[in-house]
Amino acid sequence: MPVYVKLTDHVQAAVPDGDIMPVFIHRDILASATASALDRQDHRRAPAWSTILLEVPEGEDGAEEDALLREGLRAAGCPRPQPFTLKQMTHLQLTSATFVHGGVAAISRALARMGVPLPPPDDYPHCLRCQLHRRIWTSSVGELLRHFDGSGGTSSGGGLGAVFVKPLDRRKRFTGFVVAQPDDLASHGLTRRAERLLCASAVRWLTEWRVYVAEGEVLACCNYAGDPALQVEATVVQEGVAARSAAPGCPAGYALDYGVLDPGDAPRA
Repeated sequence: MPVYVKLTDHVQAAVPDGDIMPVFIHRDILASATASALDRQDHRRAPAWSTILLEVPEGEDGAEEDALLREGLRAAGCPRPQPFTLKQMTHLQLTSATFVHGGVAAISRALARMGVPLPPPDDYPHCLRCQLHRRIWTSSVGELLRHFDGSGGTSSGGGLGAVFVKPLDRRKRFTGFVVAQPDDLASHGLTRRAERLLCASAVRWLTEWRVYVAEGEVLACCNYAGDPALQVEATVVQEGVAARSAAPGCPAGYALDYGVLDPGDAPRA
């Protein structure tokens, strides 16, 4: 079975079978799920990694995730992790028994060193479109500017109000944000009119949860924004996990983000 890699909040990349590929993982995929695995003492398949490389975390959130991951690795009987920085990536020894954990830039460089191509981003999997409850389309900076000045021209977003935008082709080129007026694009450094964007109708979230999944099984559901007292519907999550896990090319491990919409943005029959 292939080993799969979490690269961003939604995007996964596959590492093919074989003895020449190391294991890479983005910073958040094991952080909160580790606690659930420890509670269940579910270590039936102890990893065979000889080297654990953890990118030095940034900020308070990164330190918390790093501590959770270290706890999980220690409980699983893994070797003592070795810290590294992005600048040190070019000097690291990577083998089939290496576990690398870090941010998008570090993982991308590590995969490139191993000759593993990155697949195109899939932030909104087609199999989950029925659960998105908002319009999704592709556009560009120039098209959005024409949309907001009243001249139209967006790919399929004419007539919309505020728009949530993410980079279409380059992972984490910038963090997604809401565009409510033309100046919002320039204030986030988006001045190249040809820059391609992934757009979604802007909605208001009351709470947001991240669901960690391995081989079709939910390991943990962790609140990361909004009111933790508001729970997502378990049946909705189960349906989404089942659909994603059954889709062709689904990663062995991935994370899905779910949330509770403001009543004004909730779907109506």
